Amino acid sequence: MLKLKPAGLLVFFILLLFISANILASQIISPVYLGVVNENQGSVISYLKKIRNLPLFVPEYRKFEVILGPQIWSGVFSKEIQRNGLINKLQSKLTLNSQSRDILYSLSLLYNAAGNTARSEKYLKLAKEVDPDIK
Repeated sequence: MLKLKPAGLLVFFILLLFISANILASQIISPVYLGVVNENQGSVISYLKKIRNLPLFVPEYRKFEVILGPQIWSGVFSKEIQRNGLINKLQSKLTLNSQSRDILYSLSLLYNAAGNTARSEKYLKLAKEVDPDIK
């Protein structure tokens, strides 16, 4: 019979624990990954939203656009589409009341969220002209 020293026994249990953890971890797969593999549109859109700032976004987007069609555009860019719609709506209301502090300030916030700091500052300045208490 094989007799192990305490140090050898410790190494054996650490190795056993490591192998068990690897086997367990290899069986846990993200549902998003399974959805992407199965070409589930919702999972693909979720995946593309998560990788938008990475260099691999464009090739991945093009690949899934070929597979799922151009309608994934509206899912991936839904925030921008919604924000642009709101900007257009507020712009049209601004033509009716060019001195509306709330519309000017809202446009400032929306343009800032879109990354357009020049327009954001322009509308913030206009809002401050109407109401100097705006910070």
